Amino acid sequence: PIINDPQPMDARIFLPQAMQLSDTLLSISLVDRMQYDAAKGTAYYNFQGLRVTNHKDVQDIRHAAEALCKPIGKKILVVVNYDNFQIDEAVVDEYSAMVKELSDRYYTDVSRYTTSAFMRLKLGAALESRGLAAHIYETPQEATGQVR
Repeated sequence: PIINDPQPMDARIFLPQAMQLSDTLLSISLVDRMQYDAAKGTAYYNFQGLRVTNHKDVQDIRHAAEALCKPIGKKILVVVNYDNFQIDEAVVDEYSAMVKELSDRYYTDVSRYTTSAFMRLKLGAALESRGLAAHIYETPQEATGQVR
């Protein structure tokens, strides 16, 4: 066959470590993970499967949240899905501080949920240390029923 515009192969196939294909194929941009429902006055953050591993990841979340919330011009309700969310210990404090800043600036109330008991404990403790509501619900129904 004649190939008019050949593309280089992904360099990751030559590296010894795993290619992390699931991250590439299943990733959702932060902009697509954050939606605002004006009729309900509520933003929905879908952090399902999101991996936060470094300073840049924390800053990317901050910038995406600010890009959504700032134009609204008033504080809003937020519901966050933390199912299968992963965060490295090295950035838990930075992430919690960022959440606190966003909460103070843009949110009237935040309701969080995850089916993972471990994540509820880990994230709950980190948020509580920043003076934020530490209760994290198990289902989206419980979480959406709690925002006021």
